[in-house]
Amino acid sequence: MPFKNRIFLTILVIVIVPLAAVLLAPIAVSNGVRLWVWWFARQEGFVATIDRVDAPFLRPIVIRQIHLKSVHDGAVRVDVTVLCLTCDLF
Repeated sequence: MPFKNRIFLTILVIVIVPLAAVLLAPIAVSNGVRLWVWWFARQEGFVATIDRVDAPFLRPIVIRQIHLKSVHDGAVRVDVTVLCLTCDLF
C-alpha cells in the first residue's frame, strides 16, 4: 500500500471514530440505563418497565414513565409509577 494511502486511511479513521462515538453515545447511554434499571430491579425482586429514555449528548438523562411492580404477592405489595425522572450524571 502506498504511503499516501496509509496517511489518508489514518486520518480518515482519526476523524470517523470520534464522530461515530459522539453520534452513537445517546443510543448507548439510553440502552445502558434501561439495562441497568432492569437488572437492578430484578435483583431486588421487582419488575421494571420503562416507556422512554432520552439521553442527549452531554445533557441530563430523562426517563419517561418508569413502572416498578413487586414480583411476589406477599404481605407488602409495591406498585409505583414515576412519570418523569431526570438524572444528571456529572
